[in-house]
Amino acid sequence: MSTPRTLVTTEAIHAFIVAHPGSTFQSIKDAMHCSLTTAKRLLNELRRDGLITTTPNGGFHNSYLFWPAEAPDLPPPPSVAQSRTPPEFKPLALDMGKFMRLCQGARNSQTGVV
Repeated sequence: MSTPRTLVTTEAIHAFIVAHPGSTFQSIKDAMHCSLTTAKRLLNELRRDGLITTTPNGGFHNSYLFWPAEAPDLPPPPSVAQSRTPPEFKPLALDMGKFMRLCQGARNSQTGVV
């Protein structure tokens, strides 16, 4: 008896994972329209060949998220300590008499704002 043949290949699954990083086993199986055993076998082949990696899906028993081993061309993440120029110093051009009158008016207003 011959082994069952499927139209789903490891290349198709790898392309799906690259297009949808962080996919679950169920979403991959549903998108590829293949059986549970076929999806499991092909994902194990990809993981054994080093084309994908897995991370535990927090809180779910035996559930993993699948990621491509090589990230697609994404911009590098910003570093924590980025060098930047400080903002230009702008001295306050306040008339202190006007400021004091404003504060006095607020204190004497009927709204009770101090």
